[in-house]
Amino acid sequence: MSNEEFDNLKEELMWEGSSVVMLSPDEQRLLEASMAYVAGNPIMTDAEFDELKLRLRKEGSEIVQEGPRCSLRSRKVYSDLTVDYFKMFLLNVPAAVVALTLFFFLDDLTGFEITYLLELPEPFSFIFTWFAALPLIFWVAQAITSAIVKDFLILKVFSLSYHTSWAC
Repeated sequence: MSNEEFDNLKEELMWEGSSVVMLSPDEQRLLEASMAYVAGNPIMTDAEFDELKLRLRKEGSEIVQEGPRCSLRSRKVYSDLTVDYFKMFLLNVPAAVVALTLFFFLDDLTGFEITYLLELPEPFSFIFTWFAALPLIFWVAQAITSAIVKDFLILKVFSLSYHTSWAC
């Protein structure tokens, strides 16, 4: 492929939103080492390759993430997993609604004393809201979620395509 064709392909992939077009030097080195190994001309030792791959995996590079794969001997499916922080956040939403409801109910029981505290002069109401009321509501929501769901961790599977077969 000529340089001009490569530049055109690169520009087209960038417009399509591909994240593989812009590679770091380490990612480029890993891809070159993989292609050279497949061609039968390794350019680095196995230890160097493993160390580079581990470093890129720790940095969260998409190049080293692998989709689901099967072991024919053990008949098990393996895949790279990442933590799904968005779904873990969403798990706290029902408890946050309950905590806010309790907060408003407590405000109603006290004759709206909490509301009067929130209507303090300008710098104090901001400080009370952000450093007293909201952390308390957050703590109550976390406590409710932790009481219902113990030590939760939601993971997502890195998939190379949308049509992945899980059968070995």
